[in-house]
Amino acid sequence: MQNRRAVIAALVVLAALIAPIVLRMRTGPSAPGRSTAIRELQERPARIISMAPSITEVLFAVGAGDQVAGVTRYCDYPPEAATRPQVGGYLDPSYEAILSLQPDLVVILSEQETSSGKMFRELNLSVLVVEHRDISGILESVTTIGRAAGREQQAAGLLENLQARMDTIRGRVENRGRPKVLVVLGRNLSAGDLSNTYIAGSDGFYNDLVELAGGSNSYRGRTIAFPAVSAEGLHLLAPEVIIEVIPNLGRTGIDSERFEQAWSELPGLLAADEGNVHVFVTGYAVRPGPRFILLAEDMARAIHPGADWPAGE
Repeated sequence: MQNRRAVIAALVVLAALIAPIVLRMRTGPSAPGRSTAIRELQERPARIISMAPSITEVLFAVGAGDQVAGVTRYCDYPPEAATRPQVGGYLDPSYEAILSLQPDLVVILSEQETSSGKMFRELNLSVLVVEHRDISGILESVTTIGRAAGREQQAAGLLENLQARMDTIRGRVENRGRPKVLVVLGRNLSAGDLSNTYIAGSDGFYNDLVELAGGSNSYRGRTIAFPAVSAEGLHLLAPEVIIEVIPNLGRTGIDSERFEQAWSELPGLLAADEGNVHVFVTGYAVRPGPRFILLAEDMARAIHPGADWPAGE
């Protein structure tokens, strides 16, 4: 019974954390110029509401943290974000709480536009819509949010840093081949069951990260958010590296070795046979914001451990 509860807890935590990514990938690409302002601002906004954790991270990263007046219940990074008034969740915003904070600007993701965005317009609030579906969208969002918040210089500095680190990754993994990488984002943990495993699809955030890190996505099927594959399907994909994302593992009460053990019990899977299964437990692993670069660096080290990685990096 205790193990069953731990399994359920793990799935609940993972579902809450990846829900924004699932919805984001289901919506598909936005129109060109993916960051849009519904109503132009006349001056720098003093009170900004963030409706997603990744948006909150961008706001703080461009130096607009003191302008953030409200966040969702899931906005916990940087730590200062957790001290801001909460305005509900990503999928269930509290419009009463938002109005009480008298925001100058509300920033939402594109997949929120048809639901909460519509209500914000009816409430005559200024809204900025950004797209964090992939790396290019995140980079564009940094520029757009920086401009909207009156933090263009800080945004430009952040972009320069991100681009430099991306270039460093590319330089270290080039000419080293592109191993087939499987990114796993959910599965049934009971009895180490791998019969129904959810993996990253062939486009979007995780596909971009794998490509940047010097790998190739082992899944090349239909473009859907999270394909479900069986144990037999895993063999057909024949990954050389497996990266399993289990954010905030400590909340589940399950040891990471249990996750890794299931792979070793699947005979004939190259990545498992050669010890190339990596479990990522950091929160930023499911948050497509400016810390994507940390995940890209983690992936690059896992995919190409023999590359020229400085000691301690």
